[in-house]
This record gives sequence, structure tokens and C-alpha cells, in this order.
Amino acid sequence: MPKKILCVSLSLCAILYAAPTSVPTQMQQQGQKSQQQEYGRGWLKYDDESKQPQNQPQQINPKATEKDLLIAILQEQKIANRIQMEMLEIMKVVHDLPRMVEVNGKKCLSNSSEDCFVMPIIGDGARIPVMRKWLENPTVENALAYYKWQSKYLNHSLNAGYSLEMAAKNTRYPFAGTPRHLNKITGEAHDQREEMTKDILKKHSTKMEIAILMGKNYGYDVEDIQSIRDIYDEIIGIGAKARFVFESQESLNRFNEFHKNAINLDAAKLWESIPDTQKVISPNTFKDTKIDTYMTPMYIFRYLDIKNNKSFNQVVGIGRDNKDTVIKSITRSMILFGVIKPEELAGTHAQKYQTDYLLRQIDDRSFLNDEEEKKRAPAMKELLKKERQQ
Repeated sequence: MPKKILCVSLSLCAILYAAPTSVPTQMQQQGQKSQQQEYGRGWLKYDDESKQPQNQPQQINPKATEKDLLIAILQEQKIANRIQMEMLEIMKVVHDLPRMVEVNGKKCLSNSSEDCFVMPIIGDGARIPVMRKWLENPTVENALAYYKWQSKYLNHSLNAGYSLEMAAKNTRYPFAGTPRHLNKITGEAHDQREEMTKDILKKHSTKMEIAILMGKNYGYDVEDIQSIRDIYDEIIGIGAKARFVFESQESLNRFNEFHKNAINLDAAKLWESIPDTQKVISPNTFKDTKIDTYMTPMYIFRYLDIKNNKSFNQVVGIGRDNKDTVIKSITRSMILFGVIKPEELAGTHAQKYQTDYLLRQIDDRSFLNDEEEKKRAPAMKELLKKERQQ
């Protein structure tokens, strides 16, 4: 755009805002609207509404005059103002902003006092007319209208849930869980999936380490040594490294002294049986700005895969969390940081574990007074073992 035209256009805009009361002489020739209406329009008299789309900006001709440019600017402003007014009306409705109302013949600001109570309508009530009408005027008739609408809404929502349930049976379960159609009252499917999950974690165990921070809260640390030891054993059991971390030698010494004099001899033996090499001192671990060590025990999971350049630290347990909680947190962090895919942990993959379960059932049976079944058991075991190997 030539600099001269741009300067003239900006000057005209300034005039528009500074002196909107300028009245063109053509106003008297229009004859279709009152002088007062046209006076209020000002420069908008140039806007030919019959030729301009309501929701689209006017296309500007490269050879446009100052008048054409001004019309285009005003058209854009008109669209922007209309959108802003629509947004304001929506906000008023959705948030039920205070407004002047008449209650018992007196004008007042809605809900500014007990005497000026007006039922606030927000959320769904503001967006659903039949609900709003019922809330504002809770007559039996309005309640019935809303009840009928709600029935249709609930039935529609239930159909959405039914369709999802039916769709889930058409494909292998893609989530890290056990689908309902595999579960039994005994929960064996859940137990089998947990066993499968631990086997998957074992595949990554060489890259895993758990730092068990101790010594901040002796009440919890000493009282819960059984649970802490269970978690330690579970971590070692999946092949990952685990170590107890203290802030100072003094903290470790006090902890040892507590257990040396513990009334519960079993608790003392649990702590003493852990190798001293697994009890380390690391002040920097407690000073890590990314982790607030506000209480102990605290279990920090560290994953390091140099080959694939992937690493992360995550708190997976704290206080009285038990071993199941900690293992679940480790598993979820592995999913969260992209080490394991959720579908890997789907319960539908646990077929092998169901075969193992059936084998254990045969081994555990006494077959008292069931000689025929006892004769058939070895053949069934061989079939199950062969199936498991496939």
C-alpha cells in the first residue's frame, strides 16, 4: 500500500474516534431512516449491508481509494464488535453475572442480599433451557418437562456406554488392565496379570534402581520396617537394584541403634539381615531440588537406558505405602515415560499364566476317593505343558 494512502487512512481512523459526530450531507437524501438513526451511524453510512456478507471481511481491491479502505476497516470493526457482544452475552448467561432485577416491587442487584434473592443459574442450567426453566420456577409442570428431557439424556448416555462395551469385545483389550470378561470372583485373572507385569518389569530390571530414603521420620521408619523390607525384597525379586539412603552417618547410626534395641526381635533381624553395602550415605539425594524429601521412607525410582538415551527419576512410594502400591507406581511411571506400552500389560496377554494356574491346581489336588481322576491327571498335565510351550 502506498505510504500516502496509508497515512490518509490512519488519519481518517483518528477522526472517526475523535469526532464521531461528523454528519455527511448525503444523510438528508436517504429518507429511509430517521435523522437520529443516521446521525448515530456516522461513517457507517458508507457500509452497504446488502452487498457485504455478515460474517466475512470485505475483500480490498489493490487499487482501493481512501474511502474504500475506510469502509473495509469499519466492516472489520463491525464484525469484531458483534463477536465481542456475543461473547459478553454468553458470559452473562454461563456465569450468571449480577444484574439489576425487580423483587417485590423494588429494584436491586441480584443476590446482593437476602431480600434480593434470584436463583443462580450456572453450568448446565445456563446452557439447557428446560433445566433453567425448572430451576427458576420449580413447578410440577416444569419439573416434569425437565424429567422427560433428563430421561432421554440418560438413555442416550447409557447407549453411548453400551456401544463402547460392545466395541471392546470386538478387539484385544488395548489397555493396561484386565477386562471384565476375564475376571472371576476369586480375582485370579487380576493375580495372573500382576505376575505377568512383574515378568515384563524383569526385562528392564538392569536399567532400574530404587533409592529408599530413610531417617527423616523415625516413627514411621522404625514402626514400618516389615513393610519396608517387603518392598525391598519385591524390588530385588524383579532383578532391580535397591539401596537404603541416609542423609548422614549420624542418621544411619541412630537408625541402627533403634533397631539394635528394638523390642520386636523380628524387626531387628529384618534390618540387620540387609547387607551394609546396601545402606549408603548421600546428602545430595536429600538436597535434590526436584524432589521434596518432606518425610521418609520415600521410594525414588531411577531409570537409566544409555543405549536409547532415556532416563527419569520418579517418587513411587512414601510413608506407609505397601509393596503392591510401589510396584504399581513403578509400572505406571514406565508407561508414562514411554518405556512400556499400555497394551503390553493388557490382561488378555496372560493366557500362559492361566495354564500355569491350571497346572498348580492339579499339583495341589489330593484326589482322595477320586482314583479315576488321579489316573487322568498326568495326561492332562502333559497336554497343558505342551500347550504352554507353543
